Amino acid sequence: QQPLILISAPTGYGKSMLVSQWLEQYGNDCGWISLDQSMSDSAAFISYFTETIKRCSSVEMPELKNPNQDYLFLSWESIIDIIINTINGLKDPIWLVLDDYHLIRNQEIHMLIDAIISENINNFHLVIITRRDPPFQLRELRLYQKMLELRSRDLRFNEDEITELLAIEHNT
Repeated sequence: QQPLILISAPTGYGKSMLVSQWLEQYGNDCGWISLDQSMSDSAAFISYFTETIKRCSSVEMPELKNPNQDYLFLSWESIIDIIINTINGLKDPIWLVLDDYHLIRNQEIHMLIDAIISENINNFHLVIITRRDPPFQLRELRLYQKMLELRSRDLRFNEDEITELLAIEHNT
């Protein structure tokens, strides 16, 4: 029920694999954005972000029709408000995965994501996969139970699990 699931661990811990397998089981509408350094640009990020939301939603969203042109003369705070108001109007739950979030270095994008998390939108949940913590107020999110965290210690196999996995692999 939390608005944010944060999965933070170094390379090779299976973060993306864990989330993709979980989403296969979950089966609800989900969008996945595999971020790269070019998406640290505000306009590029908004374009991918809004397009993914539109594809996951069964509701028409004319407010998000062409964000790169329509938002050209608006302040960043106004753009955030439009996106939050649009997401608040969602009827069905949507999960959005932002993979490799550590590549985002743009403070405006961090402001947008932080605002969405803080808004407590019932039908919108973010899953952030990253190698290091994003610059959000994580202490507040933890305090008010607005996030679920998975760290490298949560993704490690213990000795019994390794033995079981090897036994399964050996029998197949």
